[in-house]
Parts: sequence; C-alpha cells; structure tokens
Amino acid sequence: MPPHTGTGLLTSSTSDANLLYCTNSKDAPRALKSFGNEQHSLLPRRLPGLSDDSYRPLPMTTQKPERPSPPAIPKRPSISRWYVPAGPSRHPAPRDAPLTMEQSGFLEMWHDEKYEVVWATFDGRVLFIYNGKEEHYSRLFVTVSSITLVMQKDDSRFSVTTQRQELTFRESSKGEHYKWVHILQQAISAEKLIGLPILNKSAINKSGSLVSKELRSKVFVVVANSRTWVFNNKLDFDDGFGILSIALNIARVRKSGRGALEVITPHRKFCFKASSEREADEWVSIMSRVADDSLCSDDVAKRIWSLPENRRCADCGSLQPEWVSVNLVAVVCSKCAGEHRSLGTNISNIKSLRMDIAIWTEPLIQLFLQVGNKGASEIWTLNVPPSERINPWSSSEDRQQFIFAKYRLGKYRRFHKLYGRQMHLNEALCQAVLSDDNISETMLLVFSGAQVTCSSGQLSQHTPIALAAKAGQPLQLEFLKQNEHKETPTPDPVVPLSVSTPPSDRKKVQPQRKSQDQVPLEILGNMVQFYDNHSEELTCSVELAEIISVEKSPSGQWVEIWTPTDSHRCEASTPDKATLMYRFIAQALLPSGGDDAQVIDKSERMTQIKVMDEESETGQMAWALLRPKDITILGASLKQSCVFTAIQETSFNFEESEMSIQMKDRTWELEFLSSKEFGHWCSVLCDITAPRKSPRCKDGVKSKKHCTASRAILQCLEYLNQHALTTKAIYRQCSTKSRLENLLTYLRKEAHKPALNLTKYTEHEVAGALKHLLREMDTGDLFTEEHLNQWMKATEVVEETDRITVYSTLLDSIPIQNKLLLKAVFAHLHAVHLQSGVNNMPAQNLSMVFAPTLFHSMMDLDDCTQLVQDFITYHPAIFSVRRE
Repeated sequence: MPPHTGTGLLTSSTSDANLLYCTNSKDAPRALKSFGNEQHSLLPRRLPGLSDDSYRPLPMTTQKPERPSPPAIPKRPSISRWYVPAGPSRHPAPRDAPLTMEQSGFLEMWHDEKYEVVWATFDGRVLFIYNGKEEHYSRLFVTVSSITLVMQKDDSRFSVTTQRQELTFRESSKGEHYKWVHILQQAISAEKLIGLPILNKSAINKSGSLVSKELRSKVFVVVANSRTWVFNNKLDFDDGFGILSIALNIARVRKSGRGALEVITPHRKFCFKASSEREADEWVSIMSRVADDSLCSDDVAKRIWSLPENRRCADCGSLQPEWVSVNLVAVVCSKCAGEHRSLGTNISNIKSLRMDIAIWTEPLIQLFLQVGNKGASEIWTLNVPPSERINPWSSSEDRQQFIFAKYRLGKYRRFHKLYGRQMHLNEALCQAVLSDDNISETMLLVFSGAQVTCSSGQLSQHTPIALAAKAGQPLQLEFLKQNEHKETPTPDPVVPLSVSTPPSDRKKVQPQRKSQDQVPLEILGNMVQFYDNHSEELTCSVELAEIISVEKSPSGQWVEIWTPTDSHRCEASTPDKATLMYRFIAQALLPSGGDDAQVIDKSERMTQIKVMDEESETGQMAWALLRPKDITILGASLKQSCVFTAIQETSFNFEESEMSIQMKDRTWELEFLSSKEFGHWCSVLCDITAPRKSPRCKDGVKSKKHCTASRAILQCLEYLNQHALTTKAIYRQCSTKSRLENLLTYLRKEAHKPALNLTKYTEHEVAGALKHLLREMDTGDLFTEEHLNQWMKATEVVEETDRITVYSTLLDSIPIQNKLLLKAVFAHLHAVHLQSGVNNMPAQNLSMVFAPTLFHSMMDLDDCTQLVQDFITYHPAIFSVRRE
C-alpha cells in the first residue's frame, strides 16, 4: 500500500523505511541549542536522568522514577489508517504481518523535568521528532536498528530505549500509546529479519566531522540513502540517535568560502565548514553526485511506486522493491531479483529502479503505471496454493522453487482461450497491438505463446512490432520490444487448476490428451478444450473459472458445460466416453480432484453454488452434485450429502436465486450463480419433494381423475384470488410434505363440492397444492401436444403485438376446456403480477416457477419461460379480456 499521512495521533501504512519521526508543537527546550534562526533543536549531548561524566547503558527492564506531570493537554483529533488492536503487544511481528508501517501523530515527550507536546512520525525504519507539525526538519531522530527495547510503562506511558539513551512518551489521546508500542515492536522484529540497518556501511557514501555554523560546534555528518544525516557526534551515530535528515534530491550543494559548503533546500539553508579546502571539495562533490543520482532515480521510483501494487514485490510481497523485470512488467525485491537472474535474460530481464537510469523511457514507465504488478499478477499468479506462496522471510530455496515454477514452468499462470492454437494466437496478437487499450490482452497472448516476430494472414509483410509502430501505440511497442527475443514459459502438464476452488486443496489430475482411444477433450492449465470426434480439430476452448455447471445426458450421448453467457456441448461416441469426459471436467473443478471419482460418476449434473451456514457469514464456494438418490455438496472444507427422503421442506427466493433445504438435523442455504441453473434445481426439488403423482390417462382421454384435478385447480385458484394476491413471496416456498399430502387428498375427495373450506391451510400450502396439481397434468392436457412446436415458435416473434396475435390464434385452435383452464390459471397469475409491489412476485419470477411446472416434459425451458411470462404479462390482450 502507498504511505499514508494525516493528522492525528496515528496514521499508518506500509513502507520500506526504518525511521521513526517525532515533532514538538511547543518551543524547543531551553537547554537545547537552536539550529539557525528557526526553532529546531539539536539532540542534547546527554538526556535528563543521565550522569554528566558518561553515557551508561540502561537496564532493559528498569523503569525510570515517576516525575511530576504537567496539567492535562487538550486532546487532538486522530486518524488511523492501519488498524492495530487496542492493547499492548509484547510479541514479535507475525510472519504474515506487513514488513514495515508508517505512523504519525501527537505525543508528549518527557524533557527537562516536564512533558512537551511533539509531533512524531514513523516510517518503519526511523523515528523523527519535530518541534511542530508544520516543521520540515526534525528535532531528533532514532533509527529502528538502534532501538533495544520498547516498553509500556503504565496505562498512558511508554519508553523507547537504545544502548545509551531513553525517550519517554505519554499519549495525548486515550489508548493510542498501545498502538505505538505494537507498531514499534513489529518494526524492530522486521528490522532484525531484514538484517540491514538503514545506515549500514554499504549504504554510506561518506561520513566524517564538520563544523556547523549554526551550532558553532562540530557535528558528525553521514551521506547515505540519498540523504544527509546530522548527528551530535560519532557516539550518537553509533547509537542511532541523530538530529535531522536532509533529502538531497531537493537540495543544491555548493562551496561558499574557504573550506565552507552550503546545502540549500527550498525550506532552509545549512552551512558547514570542513577541516581543509580539499575536504570541502570532496564533500561538495559527493553530495552533488548523490543529489543528481537521487533526483533521477527517486523520480522514477516514486512514479512506479505511486501504484499501491507496485509498492510490494510481485513475488514475495516485500515493501519498496527496487528492481523490475522489464519484459514481465513486474516490480520485485532484491532477493527475488537474484532468483530472476538465475532464470536467464531470455525469461526475465532484471533492471534497477535507481541505478539503471538510462533504460527508463517514458513509454516503459507508463507500461509499469498502467500494468505493473497488478496486471502481471492477473496472468502469472492466477492459482497459487497457499502452501507454495512465499513471503519476505522465505528461504532462498523456497524463493528459488517458487519463482522457477511461476515464470519458467508457468505453473500458476492464466492461459488465453486460444492457447494451443498458434495461428489464432498470432492473428489475435496482430489485432491487439493496434491499440494501447489492449495492452493486457497483448500480454496474455504473448505469455500464452503468441509469437512477437510472427506474420499472420493478410498482414504477412508486417510483424506485431511493425504494426504497433505504424499505429502509433507506444505501450504496445515497448512491451513487444522487451519480449522480442524471450521464451514462452512451458506449463506444468500435470496440474490443471481452477480458480473456483481453493488452491490448497487441489490435487494433481492427469490431463487427458486427445487421441482415437481417449475422449475428445484436453485440460491444459486453466483451459478445457473440446475436439471434433472425426476431424480432431479444436472446436472450442473454455476457461475453467467460467464454468458454472456441467451436465451429462442420461443416455450418455453428450456432455454440456455452462458459463454465465453460453453453453458448449461435446458429443460422445459411447456412454462410457461421456462418463469419462464428465469425470475429467469435474475432477479439474472440484477441490478434492480425483478423490471423489465414485461420487462424480453417479451424478448427472454439477452446479457451482455458494453455501451459507451458521458458522460462516460470507459462505463458501462449493459444487452441488445431483445424484439418483441424493444431493452431494463438495467444497474446500465441506462434504455433505442429503438423501431425497430426508428433505422436510424447501423454499425459494427467486430474486436472489437462493434456496433453503430443510432437513431434520440441519438446513442448507444455497445461492446459485445463474438464475437459469436456479430454475432447473427448483424444478428438480419440487418434483422430488412432491407426493407421488397420480396416474395420467393416455391418448387424450379425459378421465374422471383428470376432471377432478381440473376442479381442484379451480378451487385453489378461487381461494388464492381471495386470500393470497398480496401474500409476500407467494409461490416461493414449498410446504411440508405431510400437510401437502393431506391437502391434496382433501381436494381430490371434495373437489366436486361447490365451495371448499381451505381456511385451515396457509396460502403457501394452497399455492403448493396448485403447483402440484398443474404438474400432475401432461403438457398436452393444457397446450395440446400437436401445437407445442407452434407455441415455442411463437415466442420467437420479435414484435409484441404480432406475438400476442399469434398466441390468440393458437388459443382458438385448442379445445375449449383447455382454453378455459389456461385462462383461469393465467388470470390469477396476472393478478399476482399486478400486486408485485407488495408480494415481490412479478411476471419474471412467476414464469421461472410455472415454466417447469407447466412444461415439465420439455428439455429446453428458455422458450417455455418466455411463453409463460408473456401469458402473465399480456393476459388481457391474449384472452381478449377487457380491463375493469
């Protein structure tokens, strides 16, 4: 995340610095000498409480004696952007905690026998203390590497101790000091893991003593990390206790006299005097060179880091990574950069953000700003098991294995849907490079095997590089040039992965290559590819992540996969091959892989769902498998089955595509990703939970039982029209099986009576009986078998008025008994639709319920749903009913 700043007691974010800053809003202590004309105080050569003769190491657990406290200081508002639990933490930073963090806010610091309000800022590696919040240069600073102990003293105070000195702070807002203790302790632990202090020897360009004209005394000056650090003396430098730090990227250094030099910043001028003319020249030369270098390198680094994703290593998550792979468009830390180099420049070309200034053209910078780690991660880390992820503290061996698998093998990457079809990949690349808006598509194509130097189709005289240059697309041109002579990673052929299941639980599944003896499909990485049974040509490719349902035909003739927008059917030459295809796809999708082969083989349909339960507020993704006698749910940490006879009640929420299945010992709350899949499962469950159907008459003969059913339907409609039009969620819930059986028995027995007393049953129970009675009737009993095809074709008429005319014409061609029954049913549903503002059941929801009810024998319900919705919406026009 980018660093956060703000007013208040604490602000927080991640950073890769090791500095802690403090500021004081009061005047500088009188005992401290002022640095220039401003109120900036140097660190005292000894702190209160220490003897005059020497600095002695303080006991690490000894608290200083209580001192009188000043009157209470008004609280200042605070802002916290990184939550830390309110309470002291005496444990080191957890291994998955952020490596560093930034904090800032008002504190009270003990000095000269009293507390003074200061402004403290901490970037994870240095603590700076300022006289005021608006000050640009600190009063003192402490490096984290020098802090030996951060200790909570009481409910409002804590101390920061080095080998020779101690600072005591008190909160100015209740409870905030706990956060400071927690953050500082984490930073100390992280610093130990890094192993390199911010002012380590390798980072120092020059150090030595100079005379400060403002102080009229010697100070110890260090040039390191693009900054000039000022200390009282060498002992304070060794202890990590300094005065201020000057950023050289905004400074100008010049000689100002014999042996004198000036460091001029927009906010202040600092004057120093060296021991000789030669020494002064050397200081000016080094500071100027560092200032020039930092001006260029810092500008690039800051621009690249302006994206939050670029502030962390693309591989391990370390903060402030200073290296990049220019061809992979990834920002990485120094440790991971070393492993990238071992892959070879043909895989990853590593450059420095700071040192390789010459390579940083504006198009390359823009490429990292528009794509960067976010775009690279979407391709290279699509599926990374938690057990294989690395962090900033991972060993070099783990780091090497992960980076090799990630970039050399392409084990976790995302594949383009055209993967494996070289000619199509090249053609798609030639089209994608014509616009910078397609840069992500270009990257995916190249990393999936498209050839940067290819020539394709009618553009045989032009390569993608030439096309991008001709079209004036600088980002495309820059990326293609960086990958002109690079190798495409070879994918791991034995680990088909799916983002729909947690990586930690995926098993290795052997993909099946297309051959005459095997099934006509292949699973490569995150893609499933279907082939023609005869020509062996690739017919379609679908990403596993897009699949929401897989269906195997009962006759074993085909397997069909469904995505949110499309479906793909693959014909099988034998039922056994259909079973194999279904199994291979299921094993790639399910979290348990091949462990559930027997469960898979006995199922005919599997659908992706979200399972909500009492233990999980957000739910977890899983797959529901429909089997002959039960429903089985398989998830990352979930494996449950429910036999149909154990289902006591089901209810449906058509607006949210949710259903509830109640059993004796538990209840399933299931959410479907597709309304069409939801409608299919609703129909299946209604058939399962409904009582055994009465035998139907054949050959269209209207038996006594058929007439009884018609009268029972009319009785239900009469009751529902009087009592249920405004009932909320009518037709969404299924009643209990026993009460539904009792009601159906009563209706069949007493249907001949002019008026039945149904008041002892609820509206939902009567609605359930109506659905069951309609389901008992054959589709031909209502719409007639000979006209079914005509009804379906009528739904394809585009104009509504023409479609209504066709419906009315077809109604005139069916028996009068059928027409009257349809008229009564849809008159009721139209009335329910008109009250949808109250009952939440508009025509669209009603059609999803009654399409599978009225057309239960139809395989494709899309046209049926449209027909039912039209009959509900346009009932008065279709049946020529005048509106009253």
